[in-house]
Amino acid sequence: MTQPMLKKIQWSNKAFAGMPKLRLLRVDHVHLCGNFEHLFEELRWLCLHNCPLEYLPSYFHPEKLVILDMQFSKIKTLWKDDKV
Repeated sequence: MTQPMLKKIQWSNKAFAGMPKLRLLRVDHVHLCGNFEHLFEELRWLCLHNCPLEYLPSYFHPEKLVILDMQFSKIKTLWKDDKV
């Protein structure tokens, strides 16, 4: 039996522009595109189930992040470059 095809869903950084104090975010099967550099500074909980990315963008600085849930994601390493 074949698996049903999932439609590729992309969200740009514009979808989160009006949410500067976003603290909880859960997205499943979604590819985030664009520059999210200052959008998730207050984020405490991030759930990226089935994330198609192989690594997180270098500009993602989750300094206040407490929970990172990436079940069934394709992430192989958190960042492509070294992080302090």
